[in-house]
This record gives sequence, structure tokens and C-alpha cells, in this order.
Amino acid sequence: MTEKKALQLEAIATFTDAFGRLRKAGEQWLITLGDTETHIADVNERVIGEVPITTLSSRQYCVLLDPVDAKT
Repeated sequence: MTEKKALQLEAIATFTDAFGRLRKAGEQWLITLGDTETHIADVNERVIGEVPITTLSSRQYCVLLDPVDAKT
């Protein structure tokens, strides 16, 4: 991971990750340099790939499709 790349992961099964977060099967998330310098995927994680970090200019915007994390 660098300042310009993040690692995209997916949970194969429901588990608690190395950061203490509960991940449900099928959930996807990013790990950035702000989280850790290195990461070795757990047996319950699948590495999807590297994702370039996107920086928006003052004339650009993004739309969040599902901004609420419904914790049940």
C-alpha cells in the first residue's frame, strides 16, 4: 500500500478482522496506508485487488449510494 493505492478485500465468511471490526460474509472494504503499512490477508478474507485512490477537484463531486451502515 502507498499513498496512492489501497487494498480491496472481501469477507469469505463472517469474522472479526485484525482491526477488531466484525466483517460479514460478502462484505467488501478498503485498507489504506492510514490503517496499516502492510497487510497479510486472513483465511476469511479474499483479496480483490489494488484500487487507486481518487482525489476530487473542487469542480467534481461523488454520489454515495448507500451511506448508512445498518448494524444489526
